Amino acid sequence: MHFVLDVLTSTSFVEKVLLVVIGGVLTGILVPFVKSRMDRTRFEQEKIFEADLARQAEIVKARADFLRDFVDPVWQFQLLALQISYDSTSKKKLEAALANYDEQSWLHLKRIRAIAGGARWFTSDYGYEAVTKFVDGWLLQEVDTKVMLLRQSDKADWAEFNLWLYAKSRENTDSLLLLLAKEFCLDAGSASPARKSGAKRRARD
Repeated sequence: MHFVLDVLTSTSFVEKVLLVVIGGVLTGILVPFVKSRMDRTRFEQEKIFEADLARQAEIVKARADFLRDFVDPVWQFQLLALQISYDSTSKKKLEAALANYDEQSWLHLKRIRAIAGGARWFTSDYGYEAVTKFVDGWLLQEVDTKVMLLRQSDKADWAEFNLWLYAKSRENTDSLLLLLAKEFCLDAGSASPARKSGAKRRARD
């Protein structure tokens, strides 16, 4: 009995008991605190991730709107030039088609130039250069210049112009749109940064 009392009243035993009690108290306090901090950090990360997804969705929509707005006047301009060749069999129709081209072509080109300027915000330098090269090189220097030269010629071959423009307009326009679709991550083989980060996050989870 005296031995038990000696043990219970010994300094080392009291210290051990105190350590156990203090450890239990600290565990009861620290575990909920740490868990709360971890939950808060996870919540903040979720919010950042969701905000990034929303931002990426807005960018994708803006890029899709840009392509839609850009391609419409591009084809309108090229169809105006094609229409000249279709109406070249009749002098009266040819004159009317040329007059319509003079009236409408620069309106389309002005709109195309205005929209093309917005590509700088969405694309790399390479993509923006491709857009400006298409507008200045293809639409202006090739299509518009060829129309001007043919209308001044006494032996204009509008049938040859039709075959050339029909083939090259599709080839050049499709090539540019495919390039921009890749730049904008809108093609099936590309993934947006948000998609990639989401895939990585799911893999970690």
